[in-house]
Amino acid sequence: MVYRGSTSDALQEAVGDFGRWQAGISFMMALLKLPVAWFQLSIIVLEAHTDFWCARPHNLYGNLTVEEWKNLSHPRVENVRQ
Repeated sequence: MVYRGSTSDALQEAVGDFGRWQAGISFMMALLKLPVAWFQLSIIVLEAHTDFWCARPHNLYGNLTVEEWKNLSHPRVENVRQ
């Protein structure tokens, strides 16, 4: 029984300290969370800088060069990552 003003926690006394059950649950949760963490990390690691742009419509912007069309269809923002 826990008395008022006691420094012990009633819930911890009822459940107990960190034991085999808590270790097993912690291990199982780590195994479940590992694929999600790996997927989240892969978004950062696999992000590659690609040189792409939209195809030019033949009826519009026929007099633009490829470089002008690339800049118009997919403008680059310089120095985004520092």
